[in-house]
Amino acid sequence: MSYGIVRVQKMSGGSVKGIEIHDRREKDGVSHTNKDIDWARVELNYDLCEKQNENFNRAVKERITELNLSKAVRKDAVVMAQVLVTSEHNFFEGLSKEHQEQFFKDSYNFLINRYGKENVISATVHLDETTPHMHFNFVPVTADGRLSAKSVLTRQSLIEQQTAFYEQVGKAYGLERGIQGGKKTHLETAQLKERTALENAQRVTERTDTLSQACVALEGKIERLEGIAIEIEPQPSYTKTKKNPFTSKKMVEIPLEHYKAEKLQLLTTKNNLSEFTKKLEKVILEKKNVSEAFYKTDRELKEVKDEKKSIFGRLNEKNSFIEQLDKKNKRLNDDLKTIKQVLKAYPTVLAEVDKALNEGKEYEYLDVNEMQVMKLKGKGVDFAQKKDNNKITIRYEKADEAIVKEIIQPQIINQKQGQSR
Repeated sequence: MSYGIVRVQKMSGGSVKGIEIHDRREKDGVSHTNKDIDWARVELNYDLCEKQNENFNRAVKERITELNLSKAVRKDAVVMAQVLVTSEHNFFEGLSKEHQEQFFKDSYNFLINRYGKENVISATVHLDETTPHMHFNFVPVTADGRLSAKSVLTRQSLIEQQTAFYEQVGKAYGLERGIQGGKKTHLETAQLKERTALENAQRVTERTDTLSQACVALEGKIERLEGIAIEIEPQPSYTKTKKNPFTSKKMVEIPLEHYKAEKLQLLTTKNNLSEFTKKLEKVILEKKNVSEAFYKTDRELKEVKDEKKSIFGRLNEKNSFIEQLDKKNKRLNDDLKTIKQVLKAYPTVLAEVDKALNEGKEYEYLDVNEMQVMKLKGKGVDFAQKKDNNKITIRYEKADEAIVKEIIQPQIINQKQGQSR
């Protein structure tokens, strides 16, 4: 059972060039971030985006310029997002070349309908790694023409995207919907690498077993051929022995036709032996290479497991931090609720306090100017003032009337006792 993987990553302006270098394989033969690239297969990669942008930064800036934004874009703003579309290695092995190309075309059409064809920067399909996948890069633009990854890529929209991809693309190819929610959303890449490494290890193990069996079979054939060579001796029925008159050594005489037949058989055996020896050497060399590949895969599997463990650790820390934030948020909401209740009652309380303070007091009201207000403040007179356009009216206690008149000689235009105006 294979799952459709649709993972989204956000990038600020400083990350765009790095994405371009990786996606377009601009540093031939060099990749510090991905050791799985087979540089001999780079030519198999292709871009589904019609624009075929060679400079991602320029393409992003041109699209943002077209938006005619009212404010300048912040340096740390998300200006590009990337969707990774892939599945397990076994899924792609079961597809023909044509079906695999159609899968990525269907995925591309799904994404341009979702994020807007005019916002697409690239859609590179990589076939030079262990598992085929597509990097779909786009500028996150809202329906009303704003640059806002926060609005375009909400948590709910990403959950809905998984379901929509399954319904519109994955189901037709026999893929299952990706697991919704929880930690597994963040572990898709690590799980994919781990599963791929396990599959590679299984294939290497099977190949090693096959080569070991081939070695045993070839060694048996060689032993039999060597045995045949040893058994080739003159037969007593047609041989006779005599002394060499020059060396006094014994010589064996056999009929010419038997000599030729035995010589031919020996040469044939020798040639077969040489041929099987070469095959054995070739199989031994291949077995050595497969063994090295096995150890390499084993190391990669360990690295993937370590990475997965590290991700779990970071996720646990993140979840713990989120829980703390939730608790703080709850306390702040409770405090805010209390503050709102206090503010709601504040006008009533203030009126009651004012009434209590002013109860039993008599006030005078005078129209004054700014200079007179300054004089009263300088003398420490307690009064309240109200400004209406260029007119200033002060209210002071009747008990302070003598002091006020001593400081200034205004005309009393209105006098009320025991009430506020």
